[in-house]
Amino acid sequence: MLTFYTDDQLLSLAGLIDEVEGDSSNLLETAKPLIRKNDTKSVLSLFAKKSSSIFNFNDNLDVELGFNLLFDLLKKLKTEDQSSLKLILEAFEKDKNEKNLKLKKKILTGLFNQLQNVNNRLLAFRSLFLVFFKLDSLKSIIPIETFFPDHETVDTETLREFYLFISEKLESDPTLQVKSFEYQLKYLKTFQEEKIPAKLEAEFKKNLLKILRKSLALPEILNFEFFFDCKNLTNILEKGSDVEKNYLEILKIFNYNGFKEYNTFLKGKKNFFEKENLNQTDLTNKIRYLTFASLCTDSSVDVIEYSKIAEALEVKNDEVEMWVIDDAKINQLQQNIIVSRSTIRNFDNAEWKKLGNKVNKWRENLQNMLNVIEESKGVKYSTDDQPEH
Repeated sequence: MLTFYTDDQLLSLAGLIDEVEGDSSNLLETAKPLIRKNDTKSVLSLFAKKSSSIFNFNDNLDVELGFNLLFDLLKKLKTEDQSSLKLILEAFEKDKNEKNLKLKKKILTGLFNQLQNVNNRLLAFRSLFLVFFKLDSLKSIIPIETFFPDHETVDTETLREFYLFISEKLESDPTLQVKSFEYQLKYLKTFQEEKIPAKLEAEFKKNLLKILRKSLALPEILNFEFFFDCKNLTNILEKGSDVEKNYLEILKIFNYNGFKEYNTFLKGKKNFFEKENLNQTDLTNKIRYLTFASLCTDSSVDVIEYSKIAEALEVKNDEVEMWVIDDAKINQLQQNIIVSRSTIRNFDNAEWKKLGNKVNKWRENLQNMLNVIEESKGVKYSTDDQPEH
């Protein structure tokens, strides 16, 4: 077992690395003069290049102590040496021994907690995330905002790469598809306030189309408003290829329109659906649910006839129940449904006006009720006044 004391710590570690690497390694002799000079950065760089050999030590405690020594060297520097840190983290990713995963989790958690620079913390978190991924325990590190709340303070380019990395790993778990999509949206939001640089445009388009496909495919995703809030995204699609323009058109349908517009688009663009591997059945079901939602929110009454639903969804009357049974109270005898609540698909200026009109109407009705009540007492006051008790 390693026992580290000042310079002897490094010399012992160098000796162990030489031992596992064999006769070709002379780390001990190379490191001695640098250690005597107290050249911490050079010593760290030298050991970082050899750090993958630490995983070949026989004793797990030696492995842990060896890496902790390198982390101590990193901490002694006035500025954390990112190049050496990257080499050390590469050693964790290169080691394929699954028996080391829990040990890696322990070591990397300690490193993550002691690093000061947020960009370096993000690098360590990536490596730690991979360990959680291989341990099949991603849910214990998600959401990352809880585990790593300051991650958004890194530079924008690094943040974009990070979000794509997280999303890709989450995507491998069937139960985390929506969470994966959330991080893809976070990636898109980093472009919300700036023009997309020409050098990034090709990669951005590739990622954007992938995210659009996912938003359409996931049954849980019913709100597409963000894509239109970000003008950079719609501008890219408007000026793009026929495929990109088709995506913009179908997004508009799913955000603003209903089944009628979707069906017209489908009839004229079947090749687009096939080439982009878009499931027509799933999308047809989704747009029908959205159309039904709009029908409920746009209705001025709480009861909607089967015939009206059938017309909007383009289904037979006897098929209406399968579309509403989960979300509405059905009156089979009267052939209508009773809507108790509904949610607006897009809350824009028009919806604010509708809400304002409703509030004014409620206020007027309330005033009338108060007047009736108070007149019976011989007192009348306005809803603008506070009654005295």
